[in-house]
Amino acid sequence: MKHRTILLLFMLIVVAYIGINHAAAQYMPRGAHPGELYISCIWYYDLQASKQYDVILFTQDYGKSFTPLHVYEWNSGGVPVGIVDADASPDVLYNFTVNGLYRSFDNAQTWEMLDEDIGPNIQIATGNIDNEVFKKNQNGIYKSTDNGDSWLHVHENIPGGLEVGNQPGELYVFYGNVTGNSITELTINHSFNDGVEFVSIKVDTSIVGYLVSGYGPTLTRGATEGEVYLVSWWYPANYKIFRGTDHGQSFTQQYEQPDTCYFWDEYYYFTAGRGECEFYIIKAKHLVDDYTRLHVFHSTDCAQTFTEYVHELTPDYDGNPDQIIYTIAANASPLEGGTVEGGGKYHEGYAVTLNALPNEGYKFTGWTEGDNVVSEELTLSFTAESTRTLVAQFQLINNITSPGSYGITLYPNPITGNTITFELGEAPVEQITIYNAKGVAVDWIRINEPANTYTHRHTLPAGFYVFTAVDRNGRWYNGKFVVQ
Repeated sequence: MKHRTILLLFMLIVVAYIGINHAAAQYMPRGAHPGELYISCIWYYDLQASKQYDVILFTQDYGKSFTPLHVYEWNSGGVPVGIVDADASPDVLYNFTVNGLYRSFDNAQTWEMLDEDIGPNIQIATGNIDNEVFKKNQNGIYKSTDNGDSWLHVHENIPGGLEVGNQPGELYVFYGNVTGNSITELTINHSFNDGVEFVSIKVDTSIVGYLVSGYGPTLTRGATEGEVYLVSWWYPANYKIFRGTDHGQSFTQQYEQPDTCYFWDEYYYFTAGRGECEFYIIKAKHLVDDYTRLHVFHSTDCAQTFTEYVHELTPDYDGNPDQIIYTIAANASPLEGGTVEGGGKYHEGYAVTLNALPNEGYKFTGWTEGDNVVSEELTLSFTAESTRTLVAQFQLINNITSPGSYGITLYPNPITGNTITFELGEAPVEQITIYNAKGVAVDWIRINEPANTYTHRHTLPAGFYVFTAVDRNGRWYNGKFVVQ
């Protein structure tokens, strides 16, 4: 049990450092091709023999199945499992351990010592160019074009975590200023000339979050030019994922973790993949049965929805998932057109039923997935076989000609211009209130003198509306109309 405790403590220390200072978490580096991912973690602990086994796992199908590449038995004299990074060249790996920095050219089958004197706070990062690797330590940033055989000192020491961009010569170094648990400032230093010169970018403080149980912001590059992801942590214990396409100048929120994270026995890592809009979340949970449960969340839509693969890393683990859980996202378009029911997470093979509920003044026109119409029925049923995003399409009803009570009407209806004319008849109306489809008052009309008709200029957006008129005798009149 001693060795397991030491490793878990080491992982906690590294996570605390990575959270605010490091880029893509290197316990799960992307491979050289889309769908490839490496994970280094505890495999299991043999209670009877008092032995702990660590492993480097490799997937080529986005985390659905894994192959154990390198297994290390503690105190066996072999090559330990440490922080792993993968080169742009296939099968080239770097393994940063307590003994030093190792390198493999055959996908972790054999290792050679690259550097025993690695020094404190070393970071290794690879990019999109074969054989190119960067390292950062207390003396600065170094670049190698021969897989670490030789190094060129390119920049003096600059604080923060190191990430290589997806364009030639592109580097990111980012760091945060922390007061208590609050991140008061987050800076991304961006370079296009291998770190010789940097431009500083201040990240919007409204998205940087907090330092939560040692976890802080993580930066990882995407697969397209300018694409970077920022993961930040929020109280009480969850994270948000943001995506930028302008080298970190601005970000848009993609995802918010809905569940509570339990830090005492769970570890979280994030990275974008090699493929376009490919993103991964890893949750590793060490169980009391002395093995690791690995949750791999894979996204193909830029971290908006995820497929979850659950792997129980028992001693007889065969590389296949024990559970597959799909996200079924169900949305309404436009939002004011109606609501949808049935979206959520479903285990593979489970029945899914989605319902579209149009609001008054709208009609349902069909379910779409991307550019394809999949059904014109209000209820859509299918079996969960993949992560899907389905949209219930609603349309304004354009033939509403409903008169108000006591003969009050308006025209034209639907309204196509910027004026509404009310036919009031004999009703001594003095006030008209207009409500949108959500019941929110959006316009008020005051009629000071009795009139048979009243024309009002409006700025209402397209949609369905209800009006309520009150006369001088306290009587109420109602009607509805559509603005196109």
